[in-house]
Amino acid sequence: MDESAFSEVIQLIGAARDKAIQTVNATLIELYWEIGATISRKIEASEWGDGTVDRLAGFITTTQPGLRGFSRTNLFRMRQFY
Repeated sequence: MDESAFSEVIQLIGAARDKAIQTVNATLIELYWEIGATISRKIEASEWGDGTVDRLAGFITTTQPGLRGFSRTNLFRMRQFY
C-alpha cells in the first residue's frame, strides 16, 4: 500500500486541527474582549463598586468549578485588553 495516500489523510487531519484551534482562539479573544467591555461599562456607570470584580472572580470559581483563567487578575487584564 502506498503510504503517500496516508500522508494526505494526515495532512487533512492536521489542517482541520489547526483550523479548530484558530477558531477556538478567536472565540476566546472575543469572549475576553466582551468580558472586559462589560466590566468597564459596569464600573464606569457606577453599577459596580470596589471589590465587585473580586466577588465576580469568586462567583465564577464557585459556580463553574474547574473553569480556569477567570481570576481577579485575569478579569482586570480583560478590562485592560478592552
